[in-house]
Amino acid sequence: MLSLLLQTSSYEWVAFFCSVAYVSLAAYQKKIAWVFAFISSAIYVYLCFESRLYLDSFLQMFYVLAAVYGWVVWGRTKDESKLHRKPLKFHLISISVIVVSAIVLGVVMQRFTNQAAPFVDAPITLFSLFATYLVAQKVVENWWYWIVIDSICIPLFYSRGLYVTSILYVVYTIMAVVALIQWNRIYRVDV
Repeated sequence: MLSLLLQTSSYEWVAFFCSVAYVSLAAYQKKIAWVFAFISSAIYVYLCFESRLYLDSFLQMFYVLAAVYGWVVWGRTKDESKLHRKPLKFHLISISVIVVSAIVLGVVMQRFTNQAAPFVDAPITLFSLFATYLVAQKVVENWWYWIVIDSICIPLFYSRGLYVTSILYVVYTIMAVVALIQWNRIYRVDV
């Protein structure tokens, strides 16, 4: 394993550390988190494309834009950017739409591209888009989505030779649990 880590590109290491900084700072609602999100996502656009994870590359392009959006939204006044929750019905409808869309996207990617693991990458991509929107909107439940998404990403990135990124997703999973606890604590105080 050590030899695999030593073979990791400097780009992947920079993206790794910027990604950890982003999630750490987001857990504590620090606006600067979005700068680190922007940098890591820009690097991962290239890394994912090179690994034939085209949907993840697209997702990373979205994250670059989402970082700008998050920066703007989190810059609002305190009353406009409080943590909040969405009703269960919202989540059930969203999950249903995303699952159906992921199946369709997986079929398209399998049929028309050389996409690696299309039926794993499609739901990861679509749920990640949704979860990123929820983070920017400061919806507490976003961290539940990230726990599941990040757990699934661990073996996906490992299978593509992105070993440090696979470790990153182990760290992300743990950090998402911590962030969920933190945001729940803050939400209870603010209500």
